[in-house]
Amino acid sequence: MAEKPVWEVYYDPNYMMDYQDTHYVIESMLKPLQDDLEELNNRIKPGGEITPVTDYSDLTNKPTINSVEITGNLTLADIGVVLASFGDIDAIFES
Repeated sequence: MAEKPVWEVYYDPNYMMDYQDTHYVIESMLKPLQDDLEELNNRIKPGGEITPVTDYSDLTNKPTINSVEITGNLTLADIGVVLASFGDIDAIFES
């Protein structure tokens, strides 16, 4: 069984993309991976042992929700989550 590719690229013949656009898309896809590899390389000791990160604030590429980095004690409002009322939820399931 063949392994699935890490990245799937879909070709849309109706979307004209020049070399600069393609280069930008590829760079933006690889940048987080390059940053992670650089951070990992910075933590490898000469004997090959990896220094673990034990402080969350020292991590790079922290997760985000709605482009808000998850740090500290955030509320749902801080990350842009809008709460739905019971009426809103009922309306979703009405036929």
